[in-house]
Amino acid sequence: MYELNEGYHTYYVYIITNKYRSTYYIGMTNNLKIRLEQHHQNILTGNKTFASKYSLEFLIYYEKFT
Repeated sequence: MYELNEGYHTYYVYIITNKYRSTYYIGMTNNLKIRLEQHHQNILTGNKTFASKYSLEFLIYYEKFT
């Protein structure tokens, strides 16, 4: 799905959604695995973020840019 050895100038644009696909979040990161884990941890801990408020945890799209 995604590489573990990302380079310094490798970026990902990604879209996550909730189980009903009623809300979407578009983000950008240089480490997709860590960023998705952060979104998931925010949901579990109840941090006040957009992704946790709408339970956005399902990756539906990503694109890699180098």
